[in-house]
Amino acid sequence: MIKHITAPAPRFLLRLFEIERALRDRKALAGPHLSVGELGPGLGDVAAWLLDNPAVDSVSLIESSLKALTLLRARFETEPAACLLSSFPPEVNHFNLFLAFEVLEHLEDDQAMLSQIHRALAQEGLLVGSVPAFMRKWETRDDMVGHIRRYERSELQKKLECAGFRDIAINVYGFPVTNMLYPFRELYYRNKRRRMSEHSRQEATHMSGIDRDLVQRLDKRLVFSLLKILSPLQRLPLLCELGDGFLFSARK
Repeated sequence: MIKHITAPAPRFLLRLFEIERALRDRKALAGPHLSVGELGPGLGDVAAWLLDNPAVDSVSLIESSLKALTLLRARFETEPAACLLSSFPPEVNHFNLFLAFEVLEHLEDDQAMLSQIHRALAQEGLLVGSVPAFMRKWETRDDMVGHIRRYERSELQKKLECAGFRDIAINVYGFPVTNMLYPFRELYYRNKRRRMSEHSRQEATHMSGIDRDLVQRLDKRLVFSLLKILSPLQRLPLLCELGDGFLFSARK
């Protein structure tokens, strides 16, 4: 896994460990010949990791940002199993596994997107995704990267059900690392906001999944190892609810 990580952001790594656990618990990679789709893949770290799995035949990366597409093309240009798309594919009942991490909160009509994903999944197909949790935890970063909402558990559950999903699991992640980093993150984004024009803020929204210059300077192996040790804490009963993100999975 670690070899595919390009930017070891702590919150991303904590989410990645939960993604790995969800895929394992759900037997999502039991295969063979799995077709995977990912909406808003960012730098493509999760897709690169999945392409190493022999059960995965193809990964379709759906990305509307031209800058993100340029980076993804450079990364996957020699990978024949990776397909880059600038819009959602029209196929129905196609994907065995669909991924959507930190995407829905950017969309005005997230309900319509969930329904579109449901149509694209094969029967018994699995959706795994993540969204920021709890409106009470709204912070400057949410404004800066173009979030429309943070989710409550009941809201997310209802929207998944309305889209036709069943066997829904929603877990909180992030404790205690994201809690400890909150004041530093808030200070960073407040200073950044003061220096930016309205135009550059709009640009920051489009760059939210790929702008990782700061964390790319971190020692990847050190941060990965440390967070791997701490990651079980985010699943402790009661304390886990202090996290700031939802990792969810649901079947068609």
